[in-house]
Amino acid sequence: MTNLTSGPRTTRLLRSPVVGLFAGIATLALITGCGGSKTEDDSGQKSDVASLDGPGKAGTADRKTTAPGSEGVQLRLDSTEEEQRLINNAYSACLKKNGVPTYSKSGGALDSGSEWVFPETKSPSMRGAAEACKAKKPIQPPELDKEKNPHYMDDFREQLQCMDKRGVKTNALPDGSGYNYVGNLPPNYNRIEKECEVEAFGGKK
Repeated sequence: MTNLTSGPRTTRLLRSPVVGLFAGIATLALITGCGGSKTEDDSGQKSDVASLDGPGKAGTADRKTTAPGSEGVQLRLDSTEEEQRLINNAYSACLKKNGVPTYSKSGGALDSGSEWVFPETKSPSMRGAAEACKAKKPIQPPELDKEKNPHYMDDFREQLQCMDKRGVKTNALPDGSGYNYVGNLPPNYNRIEKECEVEAFGGKK
């Protein structure tokens, strides 16, 4: 699942575009779930780029729920990218109304072509806006939270093993916070990543 404000997902600090937002908000003592991502240079070659993550993607906007014990919108491990995008953009829109500049990026972790909107988390207005918009803040799935999932590291390793078997090679970060892609990626690597994430973190222990 993806971190909230750095843009569409992927050194996957565990997991989606929303993942980027989680990362920026974490600096404000808020939250986290990504893996390594690729960016294209001027020659069109893809290179490894550390990215944020939070496993899991959101389902549909009308399936969102308030996170128990905290204020915000709880993302699920099986949430769809479109769900995550709508929840993320609603939060960013609220922050903008409260004085935080935003920017947009087209295409999410699955290259859907949809527009994601992210806040400039270093804005002086961010702290106050985050407090005002906390009811709309995306909350990472508990399975992707090391403090809530006692099997987190086992699940993390299981996900990478699954990806490796399906042709997506990675180098894991020692603390389990993410990974970098290695070598060429298959065209459907995003789908493989997500399916392995759900299989590993969603399995019964």
